[in-house]
Amino acid sequence: EILVGKLRQKTRVINDRGKKIGIVHQIQDSGKTIEEATRGMQVAISIREPTIGRQINEGDFFYTDLNSRHAKVLIERFEYRLTKEEKDIFDAILLLKRKDDPAFGYL
Repeated sequence: EILVGKLRQKTRVINDRGKKIGIVHQIQDSGKTIEEATRGMQVAISIREPTIGRQINEGDFFYTDLNSRHAKVLIERFEYRLTKEEKDIFDAILLLKRKDDPAFGYL
C-alpha cells in the first residue's frame, strides 16, 4: 500500500534501516501494469534483486532512495511543493541516509 506520495517504476527503494533493497521493476493494479501508484493504492510490485524472506519480509516499509545531490536540490528548490506528510517522510529519509553520511543532502 502506498501510504504517502507516489511510487514509479525504476525507482530505487530502501528499507526502514536505510539498507538498499533494489529497483522497482513493475507495478500492477488489479493485474494490469501501471507506471505510477499513488497514495492509498494497494498494488503488487516486483523489485529486482531481493529475496522474500531474506532481504524483505511481509510488513516491511520501503522508502524512495535518493542521492545526496537530488536531496539537496529538493531541499533548496522544491521543498515548498511537499505536503506535510511528504515533508515528514523526506525528513525520515534524510535521517536514515545521514546515519551513514552526515553530509547527505548538504553537498
